[in-house]
Amino acid sequence: MTEGLRIVLRAGARSPAQARRVVSGWMARVCGRAAPCDLADDLVFAVSEAVTNCIDHAYRDRAPGEIRVEGSVSAPAGGPRAVTVAVSDDGAWVEPDHDPGFRGRGVEMIRASVSSLTMVAGRCGTTLTMTQQLGC
Repeated sequence: MTEGLRIVLRAGARSPAQARRVVSGWMARVCGRAAPCDLADDLVFAVSEAVTNCIDHAYRDRAPGEIRVEGSVSAPAGGPRAVTVAVSDDGAWVEPDHDPGFRGRGVEMIRASVSSLTMVAGRCGTTLTMTQQLGC
C-alpha cells in the first residue's frame, strides 16, 4: 500500500502548483499508473482549490502562514479504496459573501469534485477534509 502524504507549504502564489505536482505524483503511485485516473485528477483539482482558498481567504490581511496537506489511503474489506486528503491552515475563517460575484465558489467546486467533504472552520484555522472513492 502507498505511504501517506504530508507536505507543508508557505502560503504564496506558487503553493497551488506545488500542491498539484506533489499530490498528482502521489496519486499516480496510489493508482499504480504513470498518470492518475480521472477520479484522482478530480481530487488533485480539489486540493489545488483548497490551497488557493487558504491563500485568498485564510491569510487575507495577515502575514502568509503555513498550509498543510496530509493524505492517506484506506481499503476497507470488500469496499473500494478511498483517498482522504486534509488541507489546513492557521488563518481566520471568513464567512463567504451571500453574493460572491465572479468569485467565491471554491467550496462548491471542491464539493462537486470529491465523494465527500467536511469542513471545520474557526478563528484559529480551517481544515477541509476531502475523500475520494477510487475506481483505479
